[in-house]
This record gives sequence, C-alpha cells and structure tokens, in this order.
Amino acid sequence: MLRFVPLALVALFHVLTGIRSALHQRRTGKSAWFLHRGGGRADRLRALGFWLVLLVAWVQSARAALGLIEIAPWPGLRALGIALALTGALLMFAAQLQLGDSWRVGIEPGARPGLVERGMYRWNRNPIFLWMMVAWTGLALLVFDPLLGLLVLLKFLGVRAQVLQEERWLSETYGVEYRAYAARVGRFVPGIGRLAAGRKAGAS
Repeated sequence: MLRFVPLALVALFHVLTGIRSALHQRRTGKSAWFLHRGGGRADRLRALGFWLVLLVAWVQSARAALGLIEIAPWPGLRALGIALALTGALLMFAAQLQLGDSWRVGIEPGARPGLVERGMYRWNRNPIFLWMMVAWTGLALLVFDPLLGLLVLLKFLGVRAQVLQEERWLSETYGVEYRAYAARVGRFVPGIGRLAAGRKAGAS
C-alpha cells in the first residue's frame, strides 16, 4: 500500500487548493488565479514551470502506484518524505485560509484587498510558498525520482522570482504600510530577508 502514498499526497495537494479556490470564488464572485494571465515572457515561463512540476508529480506518482518505479529505498527517508509532504500541504492550506479575501495565485492588477499580518503572517511574509516548497520537497524525497527532484529545485528558483515580483507590487500598492511590515517580518523565516531601511522591496 505504501506505493500509493505519493499519489494520495499529490491528490491531497490538488484537493486542498481546489477547496480554497472554490471558497474564494464563493466569497468574492471571481477567480483567484492570475499566475497564467498576461505578464511578460518570464511570467509565462514561470507559470509553465509550475504546471510542469504538477504534471511530472502526477505521472511519477502514478508510475510508483503501478509499481513501475520504486519509491524511496530507506524507511527513514520514506517517513521524512511523507511527514514533510503532509505537513507542508496542510500548513499551506492553513496559510491560504489566513489570507482571507486577500488570497490570490499571482498578481491581480488593480486589486487592493488589504495586507494580512495575522497568524503565520506575523513571522513570515510568505508562509504559503514556504509550506508549498516543504510539501514538494517531501514528495520528491518520497518518490525518489531524479527528474522530479530537479524540477523541484527549479521550482525553488521560480518561487523566489515570484516572491520578489509580488513584493515589488505590494510595495507599490501599499507603500509605507507594506515596507514597515517587511522591515519587521522575515521573507520566509523569522528575522531573515527583512526589508532594510532604504532598500527597495523586491530586491534580491
């Protein structure tokens, strides 16, 4: 039965995201998905990369369920992969809920739903991205597939680029309010990646 776990984890990731999307649609009357809309070439490539990771995760997890590839060979690595994937997915969903109506996938031009500084956002400006990457790291360890592992590493780079872009937009949209928040709260972990005085938001 262990070989079905990766497929179940990928399905859970999609189910939770689907639930969050449906809640947003019901509350606001519009979609929260903007990652694939408009933008420049880099934005489109980043969106394509995110979808590619999902596709490969489905394919390789299905192959594992069918016994075509082996999952992680060591019990400890399996346990770690499952723990990271499950915990990351659930905490990602919790962070999405804490954003309320401000939750978006990508940037919605002209939107001003308000800054959120409660819950996980008191110590981390990007908990959704953090826990998403924890989940994907866990899945890559569990499936133990070189292709998925490489794509997850590339996804880290894509997430960082997306975060920098969103920070620039937040700084332009909320001005001093966002910059003061970013000066107090770390980008991914407490105390690290805070916006220094006089530094432009979204700088690498």
